Amino acid sequence: MSVDVLRRDFRVLELKNYGTERKPSYTIKMELEASVRETPDEMHHIFTRTGLISRETIPFEAVNFRGSARGDAPFYAAKILHEGVEREYKVIARELGGFKALSYEPVVIPEEMRLLHPASFHRAGVKVLSFEMHNYKPHFALFISSKRYESFDLWVHSEKRRDIAASFVCGSGNA
Repeated sequence: MSVDVLRRDFRVLELKNYGTERKPSYTIKMELEASVRETPDEMHHIFTRTGLISRETIPFEAVNFRGSARGDAPFYAAKILHEGVEREYKVIARELGGFKALSYEPVVIPEEMRLLHPASFHRAGVKVLSFEMHNYKPHFALFISSKRYESFDLWVHSEKRRDIAASFVCGSGNA
């Protein structure tokens, strides 16, 4: 299960201590971009086998995290080839509310595919043409406004040369 990496680039976009020297609290934003020989469908299958694409990262029941800080990014979005037809597939977060922490209900678009999880695409014969994943999980302290969060963004798409550009943008810490 190795990936043939043609090119990779790693950048630290932000490294900032919002705390003190004795009690640091960092924001770290990194970006890893890689061009690989595998297709988006093959990368999707690899990410499924390794657990990056799972019911924990792309939920199908209420959770305490969403796609992005502003709420505009889906948990998952893909262009797929299903039964010979190219279509868009999305799992978005609908806010349910909550007292201590907010809850989010995943909603699958299109509705007729709501029982098909992206982790099952390979077994169901669905070909993935491109996809993206987003997770934003805030950490709340009881009665205290906290800016701590973890965030993960992933985009996989085809390039003109039939190579793939897989961009991973990860960040965690304070907002």
